[in-house]
Amino acid sequence: MSKLTAKLEMFYRPVINPANDHVVIYRAIPVMTQDGDVKTGAKQVLEYSGDPIDTAQKNIAVLRKAAVDLQIAHDNGKSVFLILPISANALKNKKSTTVMVEALKNLPDVCRKAAISHVFDLPAKINLNTLDDIVIPLLITIDKFIIEPPATLSDYTDISGCNAQGVVLDMKPGEGSGLEFSKFWNVAKPRRLGIFVQNISDEHTADLTRRYEGQGIDGPIFGDLLAEIGPRTPYNGP
Repeated sequence: MSKLTAKLEMFYRPVINPANDHVVIYRAIPVMTQDGDVKTGAKQVLEYSGDPIDTAQKNIAVLRKAAVDLQIAHDNGKSVFLILPISANALKNKKSTTVMVEALKNLPDVCRKAAISHVFDLPAKINLNTLDDIVIPLLITIDKFIIEPPATLSDYTDISGCNAQGVVLDMKPGEGSGLEFSKFWNVAKPRRLGIFVQNISDEHTADLTRRYEGQGIDGPIFGDLLAEIGPRTPYNGP
């Protein structure tokens, strides 16, 4: 990270399958503390400062720390998947992309089979070429990915065309996706994209995701952040 005095910690949320309440996926949540200021979540920790290299270096720090925990989980028999945050701004130009690719090459092998990229902070206007420029470099190590579409995007054809495993709706107040669930679902479902809804804080949204066959849900309504990646298990509540 560019700011050496910052302290980076990783926490995790279980991603619940709404169809059966089972948990086979966890999501990495970075928390950075510096001079009494606490930033929680990838969008705060990886907030774009205008420097793609700086964003890439921060993103790499998050990936490395989470990858260590994923390796520990698998070594302890917890054969789960882990969603890792990837800021599109970390792949904004050739230099920052090169930095990211070199770091990805050196992640533990467990990431090849058990990591899922969550790509966010995409530009307002995207097409298949834009997505390929962002996604293809990740495939060197992480071949599964989900995409958080910009709120302005009204057609997910290109997201489906780049073979994304799903799309993400972030419900966190003030820094989420900025979309209503119904609008998001109406655009995503015709493209047969898996629907992941993050940072749910109310039972109504959780019920909607179950009703509309979402693939994964997480958030504070299901319990506090975890200090380590948990087991592959049916969800038993907070």
